[in-house]
This record gives sequence, C-alpha cells and structure tokens, in this order.
Amino acid sequence: MIHLDEMQEAEERVQNGQSLELETRPVSEVGASGGGAPDGMESVDSVESFVLVGRDDVPEEGGRSASQSITSVIGAAISTSKEDRGHRLGNFWNYPEFNPSEKRLEILPESLYALITSTVTPSCPLRYADLGCNEGELTLEFWGKLVRALEGEGEMDNPLAPGKDVKALGVDIDEVLIERARARSLAGDLASGSSVFSSPTPSIVFVPGNIANKSFLASQIDRISDRKRITLISLFSTTMWVHIHLGDTKFFEFLRTVCGHCDFFLVEPQPRKCYKNVNKRLRSMGRPPVDLAGLENLLQIEENIEACILKCGFKKVDL
Repeated sequence: MIHLDEMQEAEERVQNGQSLELETRPVSEVGASGGGAPDGMESVDSVESFVLVGRDDVPEEGGRSASQSITSVIGAAISTSKEDRGHRLGNFWNYPEFNPSEKRLEILPESLYALITSTVTPSCPLRYADLGCNEGELTLEFWGKLVRALEGEGEMDNPLAPGKDVKALGVDIDEVLIERARARSLAGDLASGSSVFSSPTPSIVFVPGNIANKSFLASQIDRISDRKRITLISLFSTTMWVHIHLGDTKFFEFLRTVCGHCDFFLVEPQPRKCYKNVNKRLRSMGRPPVDLAGLENLLQIEENIEACILKCGFKKVDL
C-alpha cells in the first residue's frame, strides 16, 4: 500500500488514487502470458486505491434488468453526454488539464513496470490494453514507461518504432475522446515530453466502443494478440461508471471477463463516496439522476472488487 498524502489537494479535484495496492499472479504462474472536469465543476471525489492483479482461467457467469441490454443502457447514456458533461459515463473532456498524467504516474513505483515486463518473452510479447482511456494521455505515458522498462533506458530514441514486437490498445466509449487520443499518438503530444513519443507510435491503437460488450472486448484483444491473454489490462477510474450502468451482477461478470483476458490487471476503483456524489452533481446541473437503488455492493465496493478478482486466481502483491 502506497499512501498519497502529498497529492491530497489535487485528488480533491479529480477522480484519482490515494493509495496503491498491487496484485499479480506469481511469475512462475504467469508464463508470460481515465476526462477533464467540465466547466462549473468545483471538485470531484478522490479514488481510494489502485489494484494490480493476474489470473488463471475465469468461470463464466448476468445488468440492470433482464429487459435492458448493455447496448441499450450505454446507448441511452451516450445520447445525453453533451448535456451531462461527463457526469453520467465518466467521459470528461479535457481531463488531463485537471488530472495530469505525470502526476498520476508519480503514484506508481518503478518496480511495477519491472514486475510486469519480467514476464515478457519472445513467445509472449508485451501487450497492453487500457479500458476507459479517455483522450489517451495517461495511456501513452504509462505505455512508454512499460516499454522503457522492457528495453532499458537510453537504448533507442523511439523504442515504439516499427519492428518492435510491442502492441497496445486504448478503448473509450466517447468517439471525440478517441479522436483526441489518436491525434496525441500521431503527434507525440505528451506533457512529459518523453522521447519515447518523439514520433508517431504505430504500436498503439485507439478505438471507440463499449468495454462491457464481451464480443467487442474479445475482438479488440484479438486485434493486438494471438494469445488468449495479454500482458496487462488497466482500468483507471472506470469501475464506478461500468457498475452504475450494468448493475451488480453484470459488473462483477465484467470484471471476471477482463480477468480472463490478462496476466496482470491494474485497477483504480472508485469508492462509495464517488457514487453518492454522481447524482448530487447531475441534479445540480438539472439533469436526471442515475439509478443507484439496485446496487447492493456499495458499502464495501473496493473490497468486493478485490475479492471478485482474487477468486479468478490472482494473487495480491504489495510493492
């Protein structure tokens, strides 16, 4: 556990982590196998922890109601995104202005990147997916650090150049944010000025889509990997938004599905207080609230998320 007292003031304004929990399957078992606060928003709740995990095979298990498909629920929320200004789906625009990626990455120890890349082999190359990537700033910065850990500092100006067997994927529900992410990737426009991104990065692709759709998620994982599982999947400040729109059953099914696609799973879960404040903000803007009545796992949501992942065969590791 890494406490983030020094970032407390910044975290008051953005949904970001205050502590870090890292979980992973042991290397011997692995085998190798994030929006700016909209105008008028004075504060956003802080998130309590990061969790990194890994898995064995995942059992299959069901949203809101039998009559509501995932597509219809998410589709309805997307249709009002402009009016909701990110407060219904978490697709905040200009997120990096309020929550810079370089500050967020200060939370993560360098040993994290070494641990993840230590499982990479020629037959199990580095593959990474960021689900809920917003406009891609954090995705690109984190990806650069992973590749640097794999290649070693200073070995080449652009280790993500064509010919390197490293691939990454960013997915977000908002097409506008994905277009911004693609532009960042092409321009190397990152706050850190890292030489890793001094030229376009063909090793990473950004696509719009619903990460809770099993067939879509599987197709995107297949896009970057021939293996059943990829090296790492991350969920940065995304769990609450998925949970709200899917309900308890399908949310935990979603987590199990993600576990089935990766060796390491880095999660930044939003705590209960974040849920409570979603409707406070929507009402303050004159927008209809989201339905939280059927969510029964909020009291210990972070613990429940961790328990769900551990049941998928992951082992917790504190770095």
